Amino acid sequence: APDICIEILSPSNSVEEIARKKTLYFETGAKEVWICDGDGSLEFCASSGVLPSSNIFPQFPKRIYTYPEQAAIETKREKAAAERVTPEHRRTIRR
Repeated sequence: APDICIEILSPSNSVEEIARKKTLYFETGAKEVWICDGDGSLEFCASSGVLPSSNIFPQFPKRIYTYPEQAAIETKREKAAAERVTPEHRRTIRR
């Protein structure tokens, strides 16, 4: 069995269905189950219950961004970085 099973929720999933799937994943040897809902939020679960973060991959974010959201974040970072470039550097970069 894989160490991590990831379940992507859809509007048709019931609470009971997800509970059954988590039980099945743990019975087959999964160490963690990650549940991703429609807005990209993640819930990390062990057989003992919900975890504050993954024990296997603790640095994994608790939210996954869609491409448009991530692109907007990157654009903001790039603009902020560009604002920190001095006028002398700008002239050098443009050459």
